[in-house]
Amino acid sequence: MVLSTGWCTVTRDVTRKDDYFSPMLGHLRSWFHSKTYGEGVLSFSIGFNCVGRVPGMAEPILDFETGYLLHKKYTKFRRALEIEIKLNHAAIMQVTSPQAAEQILWVAFQRVCQEISTLKIPQFDGSAFQRDLFAQLNLATQPEAGLLHVPCEAQPVPPLPKPTAVAMPVANFWQLVTQAGEATTYQSLAQCEWLAQALATHTTKQIIGFELQLRKRLQKLYHYDTLAMAKLVEGYVSDDSFLYFCCHLILQGPLVYDQVLRQPDAVTQDLTVHETGEFLLSVADQAFNRKVGPENDQLEPWEYGQALYDYDSCAGPMLGQDWQVTDLPLRFPKLTARYASAGIF
Repeated sequence: MVLSTGWCTVTRDVTRKDDYFSPMLGHLRSWFHSKTYGEGVLSFSIGFNCVGRVPGMAEPILDFETGYLLHKKYTKFRRALEIEIKLNHAAIMQVTSPQAAEQILWVAFQRVCQEISTLKIPQFDGSAFQRDLFAQLNLATQPEAGLLHVPCEAQPVPPLPKPTAVAMPVANFWQLVTQAGEATTYQSLAQCEWLAQALATHTTKQIIGFELQLRKRLQKLYHYDTLAMAKLVEGYVSDDSFLYFCCHLILQGPLVYDQVLRQPDAVTQDLTVHETGEFLLSVADQAFNRKVGPENDQLEPWEYGQALYDYDSCAGPMLGQDWQVTDLPLRFPKLTARYASAGIF
C-alpha cells in the first residue's frame, strides 16, 4: 500500500518543528510501502493541517484541537483514501522531543482510524492497519530499534484503468460560456462563479462532460502562436501564466477562440487580462461538489479530465512553429503594435 503522510497546510513556525515529526512519518511511509491490507485500498494519503498566526493578520486563525477532521474521501475507482486532520498549533509549538511529537500524532492517528471505520471500505483490513500503525509509531521513536528510515521495496501496484466519460457537445459548452459572459459582462471571476452555479443544476455526467470539453479546448490552444500572444499581451510567460491566459481566451467566447486558432494576428478583441482566468480550471469540480457534496466516493471531474489531457504535465509536444522573441514583430505585427513594449525585445 502506498502511504503518504505529511504537512499539507502549515505556517512557517510549524515547519521549524518538522525535525521532530519527519523521522516518524518517514518511517511509516517506508514501512507501509511493503504492506498490503486488501485490494480495497491501494493508496492512502494522510495530511496534517496546522496554522498559527499569518503575517499581516491582526488575529491568529482559530486553533482547532488535534484530531479535528477537515476532509475525508474514499474513491472506489482509484481505491484511494484521503484524510486531512488538524493538529493543535499551541501543542505543536511546545514540542521539544520526538516523544512529545509522537503523543500528538497518536491522537491524530486515533481519529484517522475512527474515520476509516465509519467508511466500511470493502476488501480492506482496517483493524490490521490500525494495529500496525500504532505499533510502528511507537517503535519509530526508539532509535535503538533500528527502524528509522528502513528502506523497503514497494509492492507493485496494479495499474488501474483510466476513467472514461463523454465530453459535453462543443455547442453546449460555448453556450454556457457565452451566457456566463453576457450575464457578468465578461468579468472572469464572476463568470466562473456563474458557470459553477449553472453547472451544479446539471447532471453529474454533464458536469464531467464540461470538464472534458474544457480540456479539449485547452489542448487546441497549446500552440506556439498562442504562447506568442501571451508573451506579447502580458509581457512575460511561464507554464502557469500561459495556462491561465488560455483560460482567459476561452472565457472570451467562441468567436475570439476560433480566431485565435485560425488567424491570431487578426484578433481585434482587447485581450488585456484584468482578472485571472485560473478559476475556470476548477469550475467543474466546484459544481460537482455542490451537486453531490464534498464527501463522496466518486471520481471528480478533474480526474476524468486528467485522463484525457493533463495540462499540468504539458502532455504532448506544443503545436506549431517555435519562435524567438525577436521573431514576433514579423510574425505578429498587429499584436506587436497593440501590446508589446520595447522592453520585451
